[in-house]
Amino acid sequence: MSFRNQIVSIAALLALASLFVPQQSVAQNSTNPYAIVEGWAKLPGGRVMGAVGKAKVDPDGRHIWAVIRCDAGPDRFGSECVDSDLDPVLKFDPDG
Repeated sequence: MSFRNQIVSIAALLALASLFVPQQSVAQNSTNPYAIVEGWAKLPGGRVMGAVGKAKVDPDGRHIWAVIRCDAGPDRFGSECVDSDLDPVLKFDPDG
């Protein structure tokens, strides 16, 4: 087989192989159905919302459980709830 025929064969093989490469898909191909509702979560006693460590939907599908850092300054990061009477785990109903 001549050098030219080898090049043509390799090019044809690569073209054929490219047909079997999976197409890249977009992870988010639709619009986001969710919207931010400012002030939705109402904390007891006028408590200020701290950083949210974790949030999860209750198995009932209607309530949200959240781990919220107690309201303290940045100087206590990581130990915000130490010596605090505030509950760090809260359950929110659909109305906040």
